[in-house]
Amino acid sequence: MGWDDYAGQEALYHDVPEDLVRLVRDRPANKPLGNVKDVTTGRTIHWACGVFWFDGEQWRVAEGLLDHCDQTGIDPMMGSEFVYCLDAYRFGKDFLTPEAVVADPGSDWFIDADEGDELAAVQEMFARYS
Repeated sequence: MGWDDYAGQEALYHDVPEDLVRLVRDRPANKPLGNVKDVTTGRTIHWACGVFWFDGEQWRVAEGLLDHCDQTGIDPMMGSEFVYCLDAYRFGKDFLTPEAVVADPGSDWFIDADEGDELAAVQEMFARYS
């Protein structure tokens, strides 16, 4: 699926509740990744390689993503980069201090210049979720 395939991107979100899809449809693009634009309507949707959502009780894989994987022969967990997305949460790994996270070259924390100090940003995340 190409970066300019609006219909294909929209289809990945099939069966995800509309209130969640609204969070990625017709929104400003974030900095590292972009939106796919429907040239006919001007609508946009966030480009995704995998679509997963939480229903309040369990995580779900979007039916649209599973359909795409069936059609293309892609493994939904590997081809969607699901494993990559979870890596930052360190499941099955030792818990770290904010200082260790920032010092770890494999942690890939992307802090924008306007956000300030990396360590302060990671410390704030730890404080928010602890």
